[in-house]
Amino acid sequence: MGDCDIEFAETTSWAKHFPAGELENRAPFRFDENNRWWKKIRAMTEYAAREAQGKFLVGVTDIHSGLDAITSLYGPEEVCMALYDCPEKVKELLRSSEEVAARVFRELFDITESYQEGSMNWSQIWDPDGDYYITSCDFACLVSEENFEDYIAPTVEREVAALDTSVLHLDGVGALRHLDRLLSMEKLGGVQWVYGEGQPTARAWKDVLQRIQNAGKNVQVNVALDEIEEVCSFIKPQGAHFCMWAPDEDTAKAALARVGKCYLSGAVNLGGL
Repeated sequence: MGDCDIEFAETTSWAKHFPAGELENRAPFRFDENNRWWKKIRAMTEYAAREAQGKFLVGVTDIHSGLDAITSLYGPEEVCMALYDCPEKVKELLRSSEEVAARVFRELFDITESYQEGSMNWSQIWDPDGDYYITSCDFACLVSEENFEDYIAPTVEREVAALDTSVLHLDGVGALRHLDRLLSMEKLGGVQWVYGEGQPTARAWKDVLQRIQNAGKNVQVNVALDEIEEVCSFIKPQGAHFCMWAPDEDTAKAALARVGKCYLSGAVNLGGL
């Protein structure tokens, strides 16, 4: 979509921004079969899926479309200004980015699903039945509800409509003002709530997590080992995914046993389910 340079760290990467002022004159994005990064991602996915042979699952690469894609190429300051200086150009780029992303996802799903049953991605959830992806727009933290409705909600709704199963990655307290709008999206399957660095952990977000479940959506959240029982006391097990980190296998097994004890002992109100 954009043949920019990329900076690599040990566990992540990010695009080097194009020069300021270029966005307003940017031509619509198009899929380029010969793009160097696409060729590399496709080859790596093919290799991993072929070599897995039932030993592990291979997920679709975390690729952002919409405003996150544009921001990765031009930077948040440039995109924020463009929402006011050239809104129609932004919308044109949004739609073309969606078209490119749809082609990319289809090809990657076709690769992984030719070697394994179902689909997988970085959210660590396997869907045995179809195309599953965790969509996102971290740029949402920077915009009002009005701009969210104009520039982000349509992209999210079109993305989840094309999937069999979906979860939205909601990252940061600043994005919470858009939660109700997201929960109103009928096709959206769930929300991954990421409270962020420096924020209290899962036990502090009872209202947010229950709002997600009460809207009929699945919920994924990081849970610390010392708060398992408290979080289980207000989260129904149906559709809940707790991400927990343990220093060793024995601690991990003990954590799973504690979760099971909470729900199987009736220590939590299951809400009649």
